[in-house]
Amino acid sequence: MTDEVYLAVVLDVIVAPDVRGSGVGATLLDTIVEHPRLAAVRSIELVCQPDLIPFYRRWGFTDQVADSRLMRRTTDPLLLDRQAD
Repeated sequence: MTDEVYLAVVLDVIVAPDVRGSGVGATLLDTIVEHPRLAAVRSIELVCQPDLIPFYRRWGFTDQVADSRLMRRTTDPLLLDRQAD
């Protein structure tokens, strides 16, 4: 999703476990960050699991995003962090 000026948000970049490490994810990210419609966008953002931070850093993504926080509204108890209670 993007407004093509200020922000683009990447959602659901999921590579099947049996093809991870084959370059599929890298190809997807190359295609996204090099897309002409995103050339002038000030910020491309995504959400990932902590173990994928080094992967996304290869494209200049950082987990240093000031005071931004992920928020969620869900009815799925598996998606709730019980430690936050």
